[in-house]
Amino acid sequence: NAVAVYPQYQIDWVRTSQQATETLAKNPPDMVIINVDHFNQQKQTLALQLRQMGYGFPILFLCNSGARLFSKISRRLGHTGIIEKPCSERELVGVIEKLRQGKRVAMRSYRRYETDQLADIEFWNTGRKIDGQMHNLSLGGAQVSVRDSNVRVGDVLKLNVNLEKLSKRHEVNATVVWKGDYDPLTQSSQVGLKFVKTVEIYQSLLSRL
Repeated sequence: NAVAVYPQYQIDWVRTSQQATETLAKNPPDMVIINVDHFNQQKQTLALQLRQMGYGFPILFLCNSGARLFSKISRRLGHTGIIEKPCSERELVGVIEKLRQGKRVAMRSYRRYETDQLADIEFWNTGRKIDGQMHNLSLGGAQVSVRDSNVRVGDVLKLNVNLEKLSKRHEVNATVVWKGDYDPLTQSSQVGLKFVKTVEIYQSLLSRL
């Protein structure tokens, strides 16, 4: 549904293999997105059958699990990608565009989990603090919305999160790897954070001397 709001995409929804076969025969698409619970051997066979039938369009699997199996056999499937749910609208559209343009799609290193909680953010170089709202979290990073326009790609931050279920606060170091456009409705911007070790921060600071 997230993709349907973008005017550049014309979407045909199918729910059965019979409908899919009929749609492919009448009007071969520019891309196929397959939404499944798990990517397994059966889904691998489905992708291979499409390739054997002569279809070269990009294929994107949306699934709850199975990325590890996919990584082992992805080269056999040709121009094919996978996203484990949940995923953000930004990530989904980004992967779709990369596949459409024939670009390589890097797989996530860590599974992401949706969340909605406050986060205190502190700039490493100045100690200045701002408020943030964390929307998803993984072992490798997080997506946070901030109202401070001075946050830039490359900034090094300390992220303090209140883990309510564990009744404790957790602090991690992170670098800003991407920043979205300003949203006038929420008066904030989305930023992507990559968690880093303290030694990496010191190495980066020393390299600038």
